Amino acid sequence: MTTFSTKALLIAGGLTSVGVASAGAIYLTTSNKDKSDKQVSDSSAGKAEKQTRDTETQTTPKKISELLGTKRLKLLTKDLGDNSKWEAQWNKFKEAYKDNDPDTLWGFQDWKQIKDESNTINTFKSQCEKLSQLTAPNTDSDATYLEVSKYCTKGINE
Repeated sequence: MTTFSTKALLIAGGLTSVGVASAGAIYLTTSNKDKSDKQVSDSSAGKAEKQTRDTETQTTPKKISELLGTKRLKLLTKDLGDNSKWEAQWNKFKEAYKDNDPDTLWGFQDWKQIKDESNTINTFKSQCEKLSQLTAPNTDSDATYLEVSKYCTKGINE
């Protein structure tokens, strides 16, 4: 026959086992939650870091000549091989500004008087080269980039 003290020990032992098991389950649950929170935190930090890098890439000014490649464009050169392309771009430029002066960034003084002079195309080429060395934060809204890409370039494979 089991004595009262033996029963008490068995019950206490059983309760202790239940308590230890419960504590273990709580620890494991909490531990896994902490790991999960850390993974989410690490993942969020990684996303934030990538987003920061992407934002810096978009807003860090670069030379316009470098940005042209992102739109599959290439700056015309003063080499003889680009003469016909220069002529076409020069005519396009003159047509665009036939009734009004070009933007001040082009630096043409007395546009109406000089636009038909034969040497003005050389000034135009020099301005294209000069403007392409300026920096722009992006390709979509920078006025100088847009002008250079429109009048001073050819396709990357031309």
